[in-house]
Order: sequence, then structure tokens, then C-alpha cells
Amino acid sequence: MKNCFKKILVMFVMVLTIMGIGAIQNRNIVNAATVGEQLLQPEEGWRRYDDNDGNISYIGDGWYYGTNIESQNGMLHANIGYGEARFNFTGSKIRIISNADQETGFSDNIKITIDNKIIDTYSQNIKAKSEGMILLYENTSLKNGTHTVKISKEDDSKYIEIDTIDIDGVLLPYEEIEQPEEPYKPDEDDSNKTGAILIINLVDGETKVYDVTTSEAKKFIDWYDKHDKETYRFDKDVNEKISVNEYVVHDKITFFEIRRY
Repeated sequence: MKNCFKKILVMFVMVLTIMGIGAIQNRNIVNAATVGEQLLQPEEGWRRYDDNDGNISYIGDGWYYGTNIESQNGMLHANIGYGEARFNFTGSKIRIISNADQETGFSDNIKITIDNKIIDTYSQNIKAKSEGMILLYENTSLKNGTHTVKISKEDDSKYIEIDTIDIDGVLLPYEEIEQPEEPYKPDEDDSNKTGAILIINLVDGETKVYDVTTSEAKKFIDWYDKHDKETYRFDKDVNEKISVNEYVVHDKITFFEIRRY
């Protein structure tokens, strides 16, 4: 009887524990801030950086650093002319936090450019329960890594203000990042073709014709685009005993054509 009671008690405690964990998880989900809500402190997994952080560059003559009682430290950056804020960061998530209302003349067309692509626009001209520390923009689906960020606006007569930046990594000074080249993708119609006729026209009117593999044709295209060497070498077998190396000079090429087979 005692053993049965103990088993029931253990099961009851386990059920309460599971329910408690679920309640905590659900509460965290419910409490996650959404755009338009006030966010006084960074949520778990986020780091907050003030607008006066030295890693943020403010481009343009219209920026000024002024007092504002609604902001994090009583100060923030604002702009009414042309302006752009730039920085880099590591991570996969970003939030923009600042003031918001429909009476100050805030812009409703603020562009956020990430990795040199206009990802989205957001508005500061919104109705919020509180004017300060409002979550204005959020992106949580970036690839984990180092990203470039630009915040700008087109309408010179409207205000933009930046108070804090929340990210899940480290804020860095702005620096262009060379994006990796997309891998070479042959045309679908050429996927089963392994040979190619490469026709090269030179400035002196001479035409060179080479029967090559598709991989050799790709190597030639890469060399021509990158121009990392002045010449490109073709190896031709005349017979079993004799082979010839022919060199094509980059600056002597007027155009070339590739016919795959």
C-alpha cells in the first residue's frame, strides 16, 4: 500500500513539473515583444547597444545628438535631412528601437539595407501606447554570420531617430564585406553536354578555334572575367609525340563564343 502511494505521489510531482515547464515556455512566447510595443530591456538572447556606440557611423549633415526623456539614456541621434546610419554585426537577429508617434513628423518610409540588399522598410510614424523605446523593426531570419547594415530614408522633410540596436551577437564598425560568388551553374539544356567549341576573335582579325571540354570552357570564362593573369594557355596534341602550348593574350581578345555539344 505504501509503495502504491509513493508511486502515485511521484507521478503527481512529475505531472506538476511538466506543467510548470510548459507554462514557463508559453509565458516566454507570449511575452516576446512585437513591433509597436515598448521594449525597455533586451530580451533573453539579445544584446543592446546604445545609439552613441562608437561602432555606428552616421553619414550626412542632418544628424544631431540631442536630449530626449523617452530614450534609453535621455539622449539619441535624430535626422531631418538626408542621413544614413551604418554598422556591421555578427549574428542572425536584429531589432531597431526608438521613439514613435504620429504627431512629431516621423518618417513612415525608413529603409533597412542588409548585406547591400534592401531587406525591408519600417515606419516611425505609428501609434504606440508609449512614445519611447518602441520596437520599430525586427528581423530574426538572417543567416548566422557577419552582416552590413544601413538605415536610411528618402523623405528629407521627415524625422528619423535611432535610440538602441538589439542583436544576438557583437556590434562592429561598418566595413563592406565581399559577398562570395555564386557557384557556376550550367544551363539546364547543357547539363548533359561535355564538349565545347571555343571561338576566340582577336584584334588583328585572327580567329582561334579550340575543341575543349565544358570544364575547360568554364576555366577560360573565369580567367577572362577575373583577368588575374595576362595570358591563358591551351594545350594541343598534334600527334603522339608532339604537343603544342598556345597562349592567348587577354587584351588582344575582341570577343569569344562557346558552342557546347
